[in-house]
Amino acid sequence: MLILLGIVGGLLGECVLLVRSHTLDAQRLLLDDFRILAFLDGDPHDERRKVVEEKLLALPGTESVDYFSPKESLARMESRDPHIAESVTLLGENPLPGAFEVRLERENMAGLPAWIHSAEAIEGVAELLYRPMQAQTILRLQLYGRFLSLILALAGFILAAAVVGWLLSLWKDVTAPPALSGLARSAGLVGAGVAAGAGVTALLSQPLSQDWASHWPAWWAQSALLLGGILGGLLVEGFSLRHAARGRGKALIAAAILCLGAGSASASSLTERQRELEKVRSDLNNHRKEIEKIREWRGAMETDLVRLQRENRRNQQRLEALKERRSEIEGTQARLSGKLSALGSARQRGLRVLSEELTEYSQQSVVGGRFYGSDHLWEESLRRSALRQRTRYLAQLTRIEARTAVEHTHALEGGRRVQAGMAKELRHLEDGQKSLVQTRKSFADVSSKLAGAEKRFRELEVSARALENLIQQLGRRGPKRGSQPALPPVAKHSLPWPARGRIVSQFGRHKNPDLGTWTIQNGVEIAAGKGQAVSPVLAGTVIFAGSFRSYGNVVIVDHGAGFYSIYGQLGNVLRRKGERVHPETRLATVGEHLYLELRQAGKPLDPAVWLRKK
Repeated sequence: MLILLGIVGGLLGECVLLVRSHTLDAQRLLLDDFRILAFLDGDPHDERRKVVEEKLLALPGTESVDYFSPKESLARMESRDPHIAESVTLLGENPLPGAFEVRLERENMAGLPAWIHSAEAIEGVAELLYRPMQAQTILRLQLYGRFLSLILALAGFILAAAVVGWLLSLWKDVTAPPALSGLARSAGLVGAGVAAGAGVTALLSQPLSQDWASHWPAWWAQSALLLGGILGGLLVEGFSLRHAARGRGKALIAAAILCLGAGSASASSLTERQRELEKVRSDLNNHRKEIEKIREWRGAMETDLVRLQRENRRNQQRLEALKERRSEIEGTQARLSGKLSALGSARQRGLRVLSEELTEYSQQSVVGGRFYGSDHLWEESLRRSALRQRTRYLAQLTRIEARTAVEHTHALEGGRRVQAGMAKELRHLEDGQKSLVQTRKSFADVSSKLAGAEKRFRELEVSARALENLIQQLGRRGPKRGSQPALPPVAKHSLPWPARGRIVSQFGRHKNPDLGTWTIQNGVEIAAGKGQAVSPVLAGTVIFAGSFRSYGNVVIVDHGAGFYSIYGQLGNVLRRKGERVHPETRLATVGEHLYLELRQAGKPLDPAVWLRKK
C-alpha cells in the first residue's frame, strides 16, 4: 500500500515539476524573441532621434532600446529577399523609416498596455508594431508558472509542517528499536514509489520533445521530490504508531497554514553750479564736433544716393530688355518639356504606389516570425510577385524616360546659356537696388541723428544759460557761511523712498548710443505709478517749487547741514516755497516718472546708497 501511495505521489509531483519546467522554458524563449518596433515620423535629425530614444528608455519597464537606420533596416530585408534592394534602387529612396527596437524587462510584461499607450504619446513616434498574441502567451505562461510554483511551495510547506509536528509529538514515545525499524521501512517504500513514479513520468514525456534533457526539472527539484516522498513515508508510519499524534499534527498544519545743506548751502551750491556749468560747456563742444562729423557723413551719402539713382535707372532699362529675352527662353523651355510631361506623370504614379507597397511589405516582414502560421506565406508570395512585376514595368519606363531626358538636355543647352546671361544681369540689378535701399536708409538714419543731435545741442545751450543765471542769483543772494560736512546727517540706507517704485535709470555716467558721447546723471529715475503721492525723504524746508527746463516740475527741499533733495518730473506740485515739510507730507504727485537727486555741500550723491534697501 505504501509503495502504491509513493508511486501516485511521484507521478503527480513529477508531472507538476515537468510542466513547470516546460512553462518556464517556453516563457524564456518567447521573452527572448519578443520585440517592439517604434517607427519614427519621417527622417528625424540626430538630436530629435536622441530625444525619442531617451524618452523610450525613461518609460517604466524598458530594458534596452536599439536604433536601426533606414539603411540598416534595408540590409536586414535584403538578407531575406534580394529583390527588395532592386526595388529600392529603382525607387530612388529607401521607403523604410528609422526605427527603434525595444526590449521590455521580463517582470514588467504585465504593464505592456500602459507602455504602449505612453510610447504612442511620444512626439516623433509614428507607429508601434509588435506581436499581440505572443505578448498574451507570455503573460499566460507567467501566470501558469507562478500558479505551479505556488502549488509546489504549498505542498512542501504542508508536508514540512506535518512532519515537524509529528516529530515533536513522538519525540519521547517512539524510541524503541522496533518502532524505528518500521519508520525506516515505510520511508524506504514510499521513497522508492516516488522514484518509480518520477521515472515513469520521464519515460512517457520523452517523445514529446527533441531536446528533452534541456527541459527536464533541475536536480534540486528532483531531490526535493524524493525527500518529500521519504518524509511522507515517515509521516504515515508515525500516524499508525500513535493515533493521538495525528490530531496534534493536523492542528500544527492548520496553524502553519494561517501564518504569511542748510548751513552754507549758497556758497557751496555756487561753486558746484560753476563746476556743472563747465561740464555742460564741455558737452556742448563735444556735441558741436559730433554734429560736424554727422553733417560730413550726410553730404557724402547724398552724393552716393544721386549716383546710385542714376545706376538704378540704367539697370531698369537693362531689366526690361532681359524680360523680353526671358519670355523667349520660357517659350522654348515649355515646348521642350512637353515631351517629358506624360512620362514623368506615369513614373511618379508608379513610384508612389511602389513606395506604399514596399513600406507595407517591409513592416509586415519585420514583425513576422516563427510563432505565426503559414497563411501569411501566401500573402507574402503574392505581394512579392506584384512588387517584381511593378519593378520591371518601372524599369522599362525609366529607360524610356532617360533616353528622352538626353534629347531634352541637348535641346536646352542654348536656352541655359541665355538664362545664365540673364541671371548675371539680374544679379547686377538686385545688387544695385540693395545698395540704393541701404544708402537711402543710412541717409535717413544720419539725417535723423543730425536732427536729434542739433535738438539736444540747442537744449544744452538753453540749460547752460539757465544754469548760469541760477548760479549768478545764488552768488548774489546767498549768505556767507562756514564749511559744511562732507556726508549728510543720516545713516546709509536709512532714508524712506519718496514714492513706491523701482530705479530704472542709475546714478552716474551714461553713454549716448547715437552720438557715442558720455553724459552725467546726478540722480536716479524711479518708475512709479502716475499720480502717486511724492513725499520728502527727510524733514526740511521747500526752497524751490516750480518748473525748471528739462526736469519739468521740480521741488527742492533744504534739510540743513548742506543736505538737499531735488524731486523732478512731477505731476502736480502741492507745496510752496518756504513751507516746512516732513516725510509724511505730500509734496507733489508723480508724472511720467520720478526724478530724485540728493546733494551734500553741493556735491551730488547716489540716492541708491542712502535709500532703504528693498
